Amino acid sequence: MELSTALLLGLLLLALLWKKFSRPKDFPPGPLALPVLGNILQIDFSNPLKNLKEFSKVYGPVYSIYLGFTPAVVIQGFKDLKEVLVNKGIDFADRPQNRLIEAINGNKGLVVARYGRAWKEHRNFTLSTLRNFGLGKKSMEERIHEESVYLIEEFRKKQDTLVDPHFVIDNAVSNIICSIVFGRRDDYNDTTFRDILNIVHENMKLATGFWAQVGPSLVVQS
Repeated sequence: MELSTALLLGLLLLALLWKKFSRPKDFPPGPLALPVLGNILQIDFSNPLKNLKEFSKVYGPVYSIYLGFTPAVVIQGFKDLKEVLVNKGIDFADRPQNRLIEAINGNKGLVVARYGRAWKEHRNFTLSTLRNFGLGKKSMEERIHEESVYLIEEFRKKQDTLVDPHFVIDNAVSNIICSIVFGRRDDYNDTTFRDILNIVHENMKLATGFWAQVGPSLVVQS
């Protein structure tokens, strides 16, 4: 009796998972998704573009994948991207949500907050504030030109050696923002500033990495 009950519960669980991962009607095709994990094991999060391009060769420029329990539609090609981002921009303006992001920022801000009235108000306030600091004005061009002088000089110092330009350009872009908001810039060798940028990058990796996709999905279902 206990064995039959366990088998029945197992079949019901499989049926629920199958229904959960069955693509809705008119949903784009895509690779077979595993229960709970979805297509995460088929994606190398250190270089996801390679796997996404391989999927597009099989399923076309518009296809779907599952990140844990969360369905996602992948679009490749200028024509289809323009249709989504420009012609139907309002329909696709919302951001994907998960428990990790909600726990970190409380669904506030601009980058990952839900699209709606609150987001529009925050965006308008941010743009008006940044304009006061010089965004979109000639003073912005002057800040960029000033930082470009330091950037060129930094590359000249290392012209005879191999160098990864990512860190230098990362510092340069951040310095432009800091000069507008705080009125000062930091030297490229400033270890404190470098540590802050590294923390920002690490947070982005955590928010978009493997466990960020699996963990929130498990929490939602628990």
